[in-house]
Amino acid sequence: MKAKARENLEAALRLLDLGLLNAAASRLYYGAFQAAIHALDEKRRTPLESRRGARGWSHEKVEEHVAEIRGEREDRALFDDSRSLRETADYGPSSVTRQDLDHLRHDAERFIRQLT
Repeated sequence: MKAKARENLEAALRLLDLGLLNAAASRLYYGAFQAAIHALDEKRRTPLESRRGARGWSHEKVEEHVAEIRGEREDRALFDDSRSLRETADYGPSSVTRQDLDHLRHDAERFIRQLT
């Protein structure tokens, strides 16, 4: 997951530079999601602790545990915001804005880089 998180961060930054905002939002979220899974794995946490019979981390379960990774409550808001933007980007009738991404980019980038 570590390499995937870094790859998705790099893709997000390049897409953002190209003005491809929806694709950038999606990659930024997945970078954070994969970085969180990597960190949870490093802490020897398993999805089975959260959900009987789980084979992998769901988006919801990562979201529930994300604040425990670095011990920062703000990480839950970061994860919520990035997931919301990703859902707008991937499924919504409207597009995300540069302002939305600029608001999130630096915190998400720091989160991913610190965890990977």
